[in-house]
Amino acid sequence: MRLSPLLFLTGASLVSAQWGDYLNRILNPQKPFGAVEEVDQRAIIEKRVRTITSENWRSAINNTAATEDESVTDVAEEWLFYFTTSNANGTRNTTFWDGVFNETTVLLATSKSLPKINLGKINCASPESTKLCDTFFLTSQAKLPDFYHVASYANGTVDLREVPWAAGNITAAYLTNFHGQGLWKDVNAWTGVFNPMGGLLKEATPYVGMLLRYYEMFPPYVGMIVVSILARKVMYE
Repeated sequence: MRLSPLLFLTGASLVSAQWGDYLNRILNPQKPFGAVEEVDQRAIIEKRVRTITSENWRSAINNTAATEDESVTDVAEEWLFYFTTSNANGTRNTTFWDGVFNETTVLLATSKSLPKINLGKINCASPESTKLCDTFFLTSQAKLPDFYHVASYANGTVDLREVPWAAGNITAAYLTNFHGQGLWKDVNAWTGVFNPMGGLLKEATPYVGMLLRYYEMFPPYVGMIVVSILARKVMYE
């Protein structure tokens, strides 16, 4: 049986096309669905989130030059501090909150309508951040994770506000609105003598936090035993 030239050319064309498609798949493999978005999100997080430690936190939030003729209400820069820990024992679900923080980072970075906010992550299990966590009195695993809003004003003043835990649950949308809609302005800033930015005893704040951390390491019954011994000593002397 003879094959016509037209049939032969058609078959050769199909084989050539299939071979070309095979080579293209090998040389240019397609990424799985969703992989591009995942890589982009990871890149955004790595670019936008800064590691905050006991050494650099003040310089990070004070890097705006003070302007004397500006009002204290003129916000020059904002930060969202995320206090977490790599030691998850005894904490709220840090894996869940890491996801919330990462989602918040992507939302804030990709939104064109929200003002810019800096993002800092603090690992309280790291020796480089222990003093900072003591400064914010985040002295036990049960107090983590936590979020703080930091507002640096044009005149050099800095306000610290703990982000309220809404019914024990914070979502990325809540954190985004807390910043974007200015909800942080309705929260009282940290004041008092131990306020680390302007308190009378601000230099002593990390040491007070350190003492609190050591105190919280003792089981509750130890304090009861000490009080009992002191009471008996007072009674029988």
